[in-house]
Amino acid sequence: MADSRSFTPTLPIGSARCQCSGCARYFSSVASFDAHRVGEGDARHCLTEAAMLARGMGVNDKGYWVTKLWEGGAFPKGEAA
Repeated sequence: MADSRSFTPTLPIGSARCQCSGCARYFSSVASFDAHRVGEGDARHCLTEAAMLARGMGVNDKGYWVTKLWEGGAFPKGEAA
């Protein structure tokens, strides 16, 4: 799978899907977006891809990062055809 930062979907108005302005990755929900941000105040930052994968996050079949991988609905980044 290509780097998720090169993925450029349409984000429909009213959708919970979002893009991070810090790392440019796309997320399936506000919860998955929040899960990838850590730290407090000026030290707040995006997790690395490796850190997100270590927490059980992954990229779904539509190319969005998700909080939890579900069998058949999402896959770890790099394992999709």
